[in-house]
Amino acid sequence: MRIGEALALKWGDIDFNGRFVHVQRGLSRMRIETPKNGKTRRVDMSPHLAETLMAYKVECKKKGFALGLGDTPEFVFTNEKGGFIDLSNWRRRVFNKALENARLRKIRVHDLRHTYATLRIQRG
Repeated sequence: MRIGEALALKWGDIDFNGRFVHVQRGLSRMRIETPKNGKTRRVDMSPHLAETLMAYKVECKKKGFALGLGDTPEFVFTNEKGGFIDLSNWRRRVFNKALENARLRKIRVHDLRHTYATLRIQRG
């Protein structure tokens, strides 16, 4: 997925049983828009990702109650107040630091889009 598509992902877009994500929108300049090519699509999820997202959803539900939302925030990835994540801020404060701590070379978030398919083909 593109980073903007991930940031606009809603919990209802995730099919845990079928293990796929239905990409229907993207976040660009803090506005929700159609995906870049104008078409929706399905993206497969690994069993590990599905399990991780289920556990994360439990944490988000706790966050929603703590914020007074009464339940899980509508969007999967939110800032500490339940709003949209500022991509530039996240890239600088979280992503680049994670790369540095893992002693990985600096890459763009977009470069991660191609790693799952590559690993999946190699493991075949």
